[in-house]
Amino acid sequence: MNNTFSLAMLIAAYAQDTDEAVLPLLTVEHPELPEPCRYVLNGENIISRGEIYYASYFDLILPDDSGDRPPQAIDARGRGPTVR
Repeated sequence: MNNTFSLAMLIAAYAQDTDEAVLPLLTVEHPELPEPCRYVLNGENIISRGEIYYASYFDLILPDDSGDRPPQAIDARGRGPTVR
């Protein structure tokens, strides 16, 4: 998996002051789900690219570029399984 970030995201992430927020978005897709579940690590829902992402709390672990495993999102409250 390639962990590339947009130039705009990198500028916002490393700026001393910015009006931009860097919010991780998580989309869970599975054949048994009627539609993808979308979450944002934020205190309120947001809309990104026309889709609603629901406020949630999770830890996100990105694999390194040499690994073959997919990213993992972990419910840090211990109330759910690891999403792979």
